[in-house]
Amino acid sequence: MLKKSTSLGKLILDAPLLSYYINLPHLSNISGHESRLIYDKQGIPLYVYDLPLGPRYNPTTVALFALKSYQLRDMESFRRAVRWLIDHGRIRGKALVWYITFPFPPRAERSMWVSGMTQGLVASVMARAFYAFKDKLLLKYAVGAVKGMLIPLKEGGPLLVRGEDIWIEEYPLERPPKHVLNGFIFSILGIRDVYLITGERDYYDLFLRCTTTLRRNMHLFDLGLWSKYDASVIAPPHYHFLNTLLVYVIGLLVNAEDLLATARRWMVGYRTLGKVAGVALGNIAFKACLRRLLSALRLI
Repeated sequence: MLKKSTSLGKLILDAPLLSYYINLPHLSNISGHESRLIYDKQGIPLYVYDLPLGPRYNPTTVALFALKSYQLRDMESFRRAVRWLIDHGRIRGKALVWYITFPFPPRAERSMWVSGMTQGLVASVMARAFYAFKDKLLLKYAVGAVKGMLIPLKEGGPLLVRGEDIWIEEYPLERPPKHVLNGFIFSILGIRDVYLITGERDYYDLFLRCTTTLRRNMHLFDLGLWSKYDASVIAPPHYHFLNTLLVYVIGLLVNAEDLLATARRWMVGYRTLGKVAGVALGNIAFKACLRRLLSALRLI
């Protein structure tokens, strides 16, 4: 079970910039993400998508690689990834953005779009780089990444404001917006990291507004013992596990027992329903089987 007294919880609360909030190397292996990577001559990863896309540079992939390298204390790989991200950031007004340079249908039907998840991960990378190397350029890039999150959807950014809710969309070209859970939380964590290195209250207030949005809308993602990938799609097992960890992390950071209880419940689901439904099945078969189980339990 997830316990608040774990060493992970202490690291998250006391010294997150020494590592990251979750064990990314482990998650990369169990999700199959690592098996999809190839590396160029500089050691920068390309993600191998299904055809017709094939191998592509993606700033999301490079940022995740940077954070994994940082956790593994591979500072040479971390430096190379940071340099790549610096070289590929683009100025938009007072913001910096990292474009996804290819379409990703059906989530993104055109190239050159800005993902809130990417911006959040880059902010987390640059915050740790600034913490490690004390280069003010890295501080500028961390702040710029958060400002890139705050470009509204109608202006080509990932920010969606609905009443009191603030969403930062992983896939901002989708209509209607789907609110991908893990992407939203990665962006929230990037905002918090920039608060940690700047001490500026505006970033902390933004972090709290986003976590309040998450808490107010958890019903969109909660199937009782399982989670949704976004507001409409059941999460496959590795994304459910990721959702569980990320919601638990936010629960720790804001001392929210409702989120901690949800994460513990989801972990029970991962350890029981996942086995019953047959995690070894393909995603389509798994989702169909899981839906039948949840329906039988009156959870959806």
